Amino acid sequence: MLARQRLGVLAVTIVAALLAVPPARAADKAAIEAAVEKGVKHLKSLQRENGFWPHEQLGLTALAGLTLLECGVPGDDDAIQKAAALVRLHSIDTDQTYSIALSILFLDRLGETVDVALIESLTTRLLAGQNGLGGWWYTCPKTDFGEQRRLTNLVKQRNELVAGQKPPRPEPGVQRTVQDMPKEIQAQLEQVRKSRAAGAAGGMGRNGMDDNSNTQFAVLALWVARRHGLPVDAALTDTEKRFRRSQVSDGGWGYGSGSMAAPIAPTIFPVPPHLASWPAMTCAGLLGVGLGYGAWNENALRTDPKGKEPGKPGAAPVKPQDPSKDKVVVAAFRLLGAWVDGMAAAGGKAPRVTVANGKFYYFLWSLERVAVAYGVDKFGKTDWYDWGSGVLLANQGEDGGWNNGEFRNGPDTCFALLFLKRANLAQDLTRALTSQMKEGMQTALRQGGVGGADVVKGRKPFFDVAVAEDPKEKPDADSQAAKLGKQLAKANGEKQDELIKELRDAKGAAYTQALASAIPQLEGEAHKKARDALIDRMARMKSETLGVKLEDDDPEVRRAAALAVAMKEDKTHVYKLIDLLNDPEPTVAAAAHAALKSLNNDEDLGPPKGASREERAKAVLAWKTWWGKQLQEKK
Repeated sequence: MLARQRLGVLAVTIVAALLAVPPARAADKAAIEAAVEKGVKHLKSLQRENGFWPHEQLGLTALAGLTLLECGVPGDDDAIQKAAALVRLHSIDTDQTYSIALSILFLDRLGETVDVALIESLTTRLLAGQNGLGGWWYTCPKTDFGEQRRLTNLVKQRNELVAGQKPPRPEPGVQRTVQDMPKEIQAQLEQVRKSRAAGAAGGMGRNGMDDNSNTQFAVLALWVARRHGLPVDAALTDTEKRFRRSQVSDGGWGYGSGSMAAPIAPTIFPVPPHLASWPAMTCAGLLGVGLGYGAWNENALRTDPKGKEPGKPGAAPVKPQDPSKDKVVVAAFRLLGAWVDGMAAAGGKAPRVTVANGKFYYFLWSLERVAVAYGVDKFGKTDWYDWGSGVLLANQGEDGGWNNGEFRNGPDTCFALLFLKRANLAQDLTRALTSQMKEGMQTALRQGGVGGADVVKGRKPFFDVAVAEDPKEKPDADSQAAKLGKQLAKANGEKQDELIKELRDAKGAAYTQALASAIPQLEGEAHKKARDALIDRMARMKSETLGVKLEDDDPEVRRAAALAVAMKEDKTHVYKLIDLLNDPEPTVAAAAHAALKSLNNDEDLGPPKGASREERAKAVLAWKTWWGKQLQEKK
């Protein structure tokens, strides 16, 4: 564990000791319960007949199963059992970091004895995938054929054992050790230990690429695996050190650790793009540091009453530590407090989340996990649950789901439901973190929360959640765009060409909207000319504006923005282009592919035309790996 005694004690407190936030108001509680019920129904409806949720990775199926369990769906429900069968089968050989981590979380929550063997194997893969910087990239080392055969036999035996009866559950209170594990797992753990001792690492190599999103899922899964006796404390400590090294001066974290640049550079921060703080990744940093504290405090509390390690009479006292005195933790909470206060103020009574808000639901779940882990009820002056649940209730779709375009086909709905249920996947971490906090600090936090508007003075809220529009009062720009679009669609000949040029060259958002709205109504040469005009118009926009257009609700705008990025040879938004390879609109995905190929000097990393889900997933990973290497070479 790090030498915590050297950490400065700050006057600002950051954590409350309450293990649960105050209950929602009665009317809100009923509305939330109804929203959860509707969301669960929607999430189930997305499951395919074969048991999968529609995504290129196994991880979504594990996340969906975990979400249903957290929402009170019983483990023997057909949807969960189908998901569990698939996770057991496909987790045997998966090398995807997200899928490995989420499979551990789901199988642990499901709680069947036989799944412990899978959790052990998955954990060894995660440990082997941690690089020398303490982080994770998208893949971990695969299991060899012998291990796959062993696990396949175990799953087969499980299915035969529980046919027609309830599966056995683990015995409560039984703590396993490495010596209790199969010799195959012991051998794999020993290999990981030797690699660490030799200074080597898995994944992308000792100094290889990583990102904070993969890393936060990995360490959360390692914490859960820790309950099964797996030796993960050294890995958690390395990750804690990694986050301490990479904290940005404003108190937050970006997507990269310094080993690779952040994928998207928010323009509102006066810091280099690869170091820009992001709300969700600031939550990831707090989780990483908190897990280091949790492991330390749990170990300290297991020592003898005099505070010394058993078997070491001369050892120095081992004492639990108070994270509220840690300047790294304090700074991050202050920044999150300023962000949340800003978002709450901007949203008004009817907040509206759109595609321009990026990974908003992912951020909400990240915020919720930090809140329940550290036991806080406020960020800044804002009750996080009251604010977040209000946003979710206002933005639930008619079908019961949530989706602002960033994570389609289920993930956003999972994030929203986990937030509403205040799911605590690591209750033992909450106890370990809050056990040392002083009552005086708790009282102060309950009264005022964690302030920090001065940290981001002069900045606008990261997610500018706007007040919902009254459908009866459309803004003038929208009305003008609709009028111009209709004129173009109805015109012909020279008049049509004149209008296309006018819309291409005039200043104002209405002209962009007008072109985009008219394109689907045009045919032949006019259709082509209008599309080319929209691309030309986009190519004159500033880079930051193009970044927003890549996330527009209109597929014609997204398509044109992607091609304009290539025309300008602007590599600022490569990660957004990679994400667009999975766009549900084929023309947008094709445009993103063409743009990436152009930015890579016409070298094509896929996907091929008519690609399967697996081929598309491989292409996405190939492009991310290529871009990560490009960023490393620039350092």
